[in-house]
Amino acid sequence: MKPIIKDTDYLTIKTLLNNSTIRIPINEKLQIEEKIKNSRIVKEKNYPSETIGLGSQVELFDLNSSIKNKLILVHPEDAQIKNQKISVLAPLAIALLGHQEGEIVQWKTPRGSLRLKIMKVSQLKELV
Repeated sequence: MKPIIKDTDYLTIKTLLNNSTIRIPINEKLQIEEKIKNSRIVKEKNYPSETIGLGSQVELFDLNSSIKNKLILVHPEDAQIKNQKISVLAPLAIALLGHQEGEIVQWKTPRGSLRLKIMKVSQLKELV
């Protein structure tokens, strides 16, 4: 299934990519642009609540290690790994962006591929 990205998230990500003060490695920038190009952009009112976007709290299950994790996708300046808040521009966030509850996402890391099952997605009213 083609990932779904909220129009407001699309605009935010494009703005962040064009922001000269944020340093993003070229390979990651290309991955983000590829993800956006291969996604369906929808208006916020038509955005399925079980879809991962900016401000989503996500429960993941790593099918390789059987470890459960929770994380929240936030603006880069609000990222705090110790509080499970990751930047929407982080490679893991980009891999998850636009996918929905129940889907399995394959994420390639320098150590190999991870298979992550999206167990639950909650939309936070405010980014905390």
